[in-house]
Amino acid sequence: MLKILIFLLLLSCGTKSQYPAWFTNVSQNNTKIYGIGSGITIEEAKKVALSDIASQIRVSVSSSTISTMRDDSRIGYERGLIQDISNKVEDTIIPSYNVLKSENLQDGRFIVLISVEKIVLIDQYNTELSTINSQITNSYNNYLDSQDILKKRLYLEHTIVLSRKAIILSSILSSLSTKVNIQNYINNMERYQEQLDKNTRQINFTIEGDDKDIKEIIQKNLNFQGFNVQFGHKNENTLIVGFSSKEFHNTIFDENIIKLTIVIQLKNNNNNITRTNVIEINGSSIINKEDAKRVAIKNLDQKFSSEGILSFLGLNN
Repeated sequence: MLKILIFLLLLSCGTKSQYPAWFTNVSQNNTKIYGIGSGITIEEAKKVALSDIASQIRVSVSSSTISTMRDDSRIGYERGLIQDISNKVEDTIIPSYNVLKSENLQDGRFIVLISVEKIVLIDQYNTELSTINSQITNSYNNYLDSQDILKKRLYLEHTIVLSRKAIILSSILSSLSTKVNIQNYINNMERYQEQLDKNTRQINFTIEGDDKDIKEIIQKNLNFQGFNVQFGHKNENTLIVGFSSKEFHNTIFDENIIKLTIVIQLKNNNNNITRTNVIEINGSSIINKEDAKRVAIKNLDQKFSSEGILSFLGLNN
């Protein structure tokens, strides 16, 4: 697609005959990827040519490697993976390339033809994938060895993040004609996700705090994440969300401004503090102080919803 855009742009600047055949008719083979570029400097032309190569790799990554996921509910998840694959390709630093041809046109612009050996890219992605495979093994072993339900969750989340990276890299390698078992990575990530879902069902939260509205917001967002919230009943899998809040009121030009400072502590079933976080949230209203606080509580709810309440409890990597 990028090559077509470059070609159309060049045609809009002049006739096809202005450009040499090596630029307008680029051949491909099984061992190299060729890219063309144009710019006001030779370095800019090279940069465009490298983007052309990245575009070709991105296009060749078949979405079918991701659509093998069994559950139709993961369609949105698949699309996210495909976008991440595109981003990974775009961010790839090509370690070495050859400038095969270059020319300074009459209008002052430069055009170039470069090539990259596929094996160079394959080695680069394979090295990265090998490192991630080791990290997946270590992270999952830590999950299996841990007896702490909170730590087990963190290890699982980290394993899922790494598995996602492995799927991205294996998909790119497959597009470069390298044999790699993408399905195995997909199956493993689905298995890790199922274990994380089970972990979510096992954890029970209870909330202790000095403000009814804030307590309701915390409960709402925990329920949205799939967690059970119970009051008064505790077991070995109970996590306690304790919080205290301070309210600061000010008036500026008849506008009531409320600043809430909330200290959130995550405790285990033995009441030992494992995480502490401080949140500051503001609200304002021309009506009265109470309405300004309602706005602040609403802003807190939006903050939890957009950023995820687990991140404020230290339950996300």
